[in-house]
Amino acid sequence: MSAIEARPLEGKTALVTGGSMHLGAVTARTLAELGASVAINFLPEEKEPAEVLQSLRPYGQPSYAVPGDLAQGAEVRRVVEQALRMLGGRIDILVNNAGPFNGQPFAELPESEWDRIMNVNLKAAYLAAQGVAPGMRQAGWGRIINMAAGSAYIRNHGVYGLAKGAVIQLTEALIRFQSEQRVPTGWEKDCQMFVADRLRGLNLELDVFEPSEVPGFTEHPAYWPGRDYRNRPNVVGIWRGANSKGAKSLMFSSHVDVVAGLEGGRFPPFGPVRQGDKLYGRGSNDMKGGLAASIMAVRCLQELGIRLQGDVYVESVVDEEMGGSNGTLARSPRRAARSSLRV
Repeated sequence: MSAIEARPLEGKTALVTGGSMHLGAVTARTLAELGASVAINFLPEEKEPAEVLQSLRPYGQPSYAVPGDLAQGAEVRRVVEQALRMLGGRIDILVNNAGPFNGQPFAELPESEWDRIMNVNLKAAYLAAQGVAPGMRQAGWGRIINMAAGSAYIRNHGVYGLAKGAVIQLTEALIRFQSEQRVPTGWEKDCQMFVADRLRGLNLELDVFEPSEVPGFTEHPAYWPGRDYRNRPNVVGIWRGANSKGAKSLMFSSHVDVVAGLEGGRFPPFGPVRQGDKLYGRGSNDMKGGLAASIMAVRCLQELGIRLQGDVYVESVVDEEMGGSNGTLARSPRRAARSSLRV
């Protein structure tokens, strides 16, 4: 692989709003890993995100922190101007990630809070884009990325609507992958890499491995012979609890493969199609829908600031359909303890 292929953003600059934690911090690290110099915005009342900045420096490019409350238009403009100075007068990539959440019903929501939510989620994205667009136009290259959420499609006043909307959106995305079981092999890899990206975005520890790499796998009494696991990885995300060693763990286990060769139905197999309150597509029930719900359960807990005592595992395996269970047998070397609850 050439240096350009390994670090395609070498020489580029980026500003990530709300970049001090969670998805913003992961985005900043990814941009730095790909070669970009990164400025991350954070709220003035927060401590400067030294840990995030430290995580960017090993990639060899300068990184900066820019305080600013994006609920104020003047502050948005100042943040962009300060980032431009820090990054040498050019911002090639803008990631509008800042987006506070509030689930209060309209009848109880103060006007000041309405203004804050709308200003940071919507107006700040417009103003920041307005600030960087002239330089992008002059350079002949630029990218503006706006982070949204499933709540855009749900008319609901609380986090429940956000969670349900995001589950549907994620399930639809999973259905689009033709992850068919084609004995002795299967087509799960692309879907599994998509799952891995989603788990990585939640800051989960990630374990990606082919079943055949697990010691003792083929000697297990329940092993089903005659399968080929090249390019068919299992994916496990681990969210560490506050008391990992002492508390029981929780595992959500799902599979991404679907039975091959079912055609001729009312709807395309990898549509997906929504009709009323039903979602049609391969895996919408068994069991990409369950996998999406598992991922969103972790996301909801994180957004509500709830950390469990024990570890939470989100497991996505291959080779479940067509009489197989080998993917589940091939557990991660960092698997949950025997005392865990498995869902």
